[in-house]
Amino acid sequence: MHSTLSLTVSVVAALVGVASGQLMNCCAPLSQALPDKVFAPNNSTYITKNADSWSFTEFFFKPSCVFLPTSTQDLSIAVKLLGKNTCTFAVKGRGHSSLPGAANIDNGVTIHTSHLNKTTIDFEGESVRVGAGNSLGNIYRALGPQNLVAILGRYEKVGLKLALGAGLSFLNNRDGLAVDNVLSYEAVLANGTVINTSRESHPDLHWALKGGSNNFAVVSSYVLRTFKTPYGGFIS
Repeated sequence: MHSTLSLTVSVVAALVGVASGQLMNCCAPLSQALPDKVFAPNNSTYITKNADSWSFTEFFFKPSCVFLPTSTQDLSIAVKLLGKNTCTFAVKGRGHSSLPGAANIDNGVTIHTSHLNKTTIDFEGESVRVGAGNSLGNIYRALGPQNLVAILGRYEKVGLKLALGAGLSFLNNRDGLAVDNVLSYEAVLANGTVINTSRESHPDLHWALKGGSNNFAVVSSYVLRTFKTPYGGFIS
């Protein structure tokens, strides 16, 4: 009995050691490929970004490293490497989900998209392209002076993950949910391929992302339908 117990303990210890080594290896290739964008737990950027969540439920996770992409290409390289090495990872926008682990992870890689924050208005197309790391306040501040609005949330500090779930706004009754007004997603697939989904291009994935969160692809930007409005500004 004692020998069986000892063997079991040895096997478990070996598996834990292998898992720990794999987790460490997940940050290593990422750091080699994009050395200025991967931050270890003893780094001040890691500490700041790991605590950068609107929801209290994400504060207590300890990822092995934090990755800060500044372009879709960075995101593509990372997702391909993480997939190749069978790494676990989480994707954080503004971290406002109340579900623990929705935007952070223990012993894995947290991809923090806060630097993917460009906003480009297409007046002819009646739309706006927004990076996945934007807060809703950034988008409203860009659209407001043009007397435009997108169908997004009601609180400026949260982010765009609502456009992968539902999305409640003050205009839902008239114009639908946020997901109803996403014209296109720029998304990174598990093999690192970057595609743009719409009703005409990759329609099945486009449909799945409207409620599937980041379970089918990692979204780097959104094209949102815009509406003209005589109103603007913030309520404090």
